[in-house]
Amino acid sequence: MPLMRPRLPSASELLPYLERIDRSQTYTNFGPLNDELERRLQAWYEEEKGAESVYFVTTSSGTTALEVLLQSLNLSPSAKIIVPALTFVATATAVLRMGFEAVACDVDPDTVLMTPDSISGVDLTAVEAVIPVATFGAPQNAEEWSKWSEQTGKKVIIDAAAAFGGQAAAKNVPVAFSMHATKPLTSAEGGLVMTSDAEQAEAVRHLTNFGLPSNPKGVGANGKLSEYHAAVALASFENWEDTVSKRVKALRSYQNALQEIFEIELLQSLTSAYCPSVVLARFVDSELR
Repeated sequence: MPLMRPRLPSASELLPYLERIDRSQTYTNFGPLNDELERRLQAWYEEEKGAESVYFVTTSSGTTALEVLLQSLNLSPSAKIIVPALTFVATATAVLRMGFEAVACDVDPDTVLMTPDSISGVDLTAVEAVIPVATFGAPQNAEEWSKWSEQTGKKVIIDAAAAFGGQAAAKNVPVAFSMHATKPLTSAEGGLVMTSDAEQAEAVRHLTNFGLPSNPKGVGANGKLSEYHAAVALASFENWEDTVSKRVKALRSYQNALQEIFEIELLQSLTSAYCPSVVLARFVDSELR
């Protein structure tokens, strides 16, 4: 639905940031705009969202964010990792590209989220990690997954590609965001890692830079965010509150229009707890009203 139409900053909104790139003559490799973006997102999450000591690391895409987080977990070769059966393909392909085995498990039918309860009957003997997804932007309960991780000894990464602003991190539960053109916070193409572990954040940064200057978690790659993409993200963040307001308003409009014709249940919050990317509704009765 049109909620996924890209809404990127205009040329005039980008110009001040592009001029800063010209003055600094730094174009990539963790430049000043990239550093400012990470600092601003950290401060916003800590001040506005009440998060405690979170760290942000930019990446070249949301999928890259998932891959470097998987590398940072020190899993066994060919480890089995649970992913939800209902998700975008990148959740599973990130697992496969890192040499692990993806195991699809069911989701909660009421929320369409994979939860500790929805996988309660799964044999976890050979499983080393899980990747619950913030499906369609609906945030996962990070604290619940943190407790599950402590109880089971299994690692957790939340794939929150479309849930920037609503998805929290927790102890031992890092988060991967996407900044693709269709996402609420966009850099046109890019990703973010959010973690409460400073050492993990540093390891992720090294892994996006060929493993340099040190190589603590395996072979790195070039997964950095350019200064031009950071400029788009900073300009996008300037409009964050307006973006949330307009998307929630559009969601309400779709709900009202649909409910005039069908009996539906909207499987999304109508608050600004997160910024929806799509409309997700269950048709309770297929008969026209």
